[in-house]
Amino acid sequence: MKIKISNLGMIKNAEIELKPLTIFMGDNGTGKTWVAYTIAALFGGYGYEKYLEAYLEGKTGFKFEVLEEKIQTLLEEGSVTIDFEKFLIDHAEKLINEVATFLPQCLDTFMATKRVSFENTSISVEFGADSISTLVETSKRIKITAGFSIGKEGTSSSLSVNALKKKDSEELYFYTTSESKDSSIPSEVKNIEIKKFVTSVLFRTIHRSIFTNTPIFPTERTTFITLPLPARREPTKSSSKRSFSDRQENNNDSEMFLSVPVRHFLAMVKSSMGRFFDRKKERQDESKINNFIKLSDFLQNEILLGNIDFEEHHGSLEILYSPEKNTNLELNISSSMVKELASLSLYLKYVANPNDLVVIDEPEMNLHPAA
Repeated sequence: MKIKISNLGMIKNAEIELKPLTIFMGDNGTGKTWVAYTIAALFGGYGYEKYLEAYLEGKTGFKFEVLEEKIQTLLEEGSVTIDFEKFLIDHAEKLINEVATFLPQCLDTFMATKRVSFENTSISVEFGADSISTLVETSKRIKITAGFSIGKEGTSSSLSVNALKKKDSEELYFYTTSESKDSSIPSEVKNIEIKKFVTSVLFRTIHRSIFTNTPIFPTERTTFITLPLPARREPTKSSSKRSFSDRQENNNDSEMFLSVPVRHFLAMVKSSMGRFFDRKKERQDESKINNFIKLSDFLQNEILLGNIDFEEHHGSLEILYSPEKNTNLELNISSSMVKELASLSLYLKYVANPNDLVVIDEPEMNLHPAA
C-alpha cells in the first residue's frame, strides 16, 4: 500500500510504502509527526467519521451508485443483499481515497491548530494486489449484527432496520421490520435514517477491513497515562462489542481542547480499562490475541522489569507498576520509562486486535540506551 502526501507542513512531496514496520527518521521539524498523524487520521475513526458525515449531507460531490441502488431496493422491498467481497474489491480503494481527498478540510481540527492551513495539502492511496487480498481475508473474519429502531417501539410508528453478516460469509444483509403496515413515520424521515444506517455500516465495515483500529501513542502519553481513570462502568450489551475507535470522539468536554491524537490516546486507555473485564473470553475466541499478550509480557519482563496492570480499589480501577512482589507503585511516582511504556503494555494486553495500525510518535522517548 502506497500513500502519497504533498504540501503538508515541511513535506512538499512524499511517497510512503506502508509495511508491517515503517519507521520515519530525520531531524526535528521535518514533518515526521505530521505525516504519522495524517496517516492515523486517514485510516482511523476520525477521517472516516468526518467523511461519512459529509457524504450523508451530500457535500462530497461523489456518490457510490451501487450503494444508492441497494438503499433504494431496501426502501422499496424491505430487504437487500450486498455481495460484500465484490463491493470491497470494487470500491475500497475509491472509498479510502475519497476520505483522503476530504481529510485536509479537517486536519486543522485533528492537529488542534488555528494557525496552519492545509488547503493545499493532497493525500492519495494506492492499493497493491496484496492489499486487496488482505482486505478480503480480513473482511471474512468480520461479523456484523446491528440494528436500530425508528419511532417508539411497540407502536404502529415503530420500524426496525437491521444488518447481518456472518463470519466467513461474503454476504451482507439489510432488512426492515415494522410493528404495523400502516406506519405513521414520514417517508422522508424513514428514507434518511435508513440511508444513514446502511451507509455507515457498509463504510465502517470497509474501513475496518483495511485496519481494525488505529491507536495513536502521542508524545504526551507519559503525562496523560498518570491521570485518574474514570469511575468503573460495566460494559452494556451494546457497548461491549464496540471497539475503542467507535468511542474516540465520545470524551468529556474538558478534553475537547486537546488535539485529536491525545483524545484518541485517552480513549484507548479507557478502552483498555473496559476490556480488563472481558479479555479472557476474547482470548478463547481469537487465538492471535495471545500473541499480543506474550508481547506485553516480554515488554514487562525484559524491559520494564515489573508488571503494569489495573487494580480494583473501592469499585474503580487504578494503574499500578509492580517492580517486585508486594510492591505496588502509582504511575506518577514511577520512572519515566515506565510511564512511557505503560500504555503500550496495556494496549497489547487488553485492546490489540489483528490488523490494527499502531502509530507511535517518538518510540525511543524516555527509554534508557539498553532498552
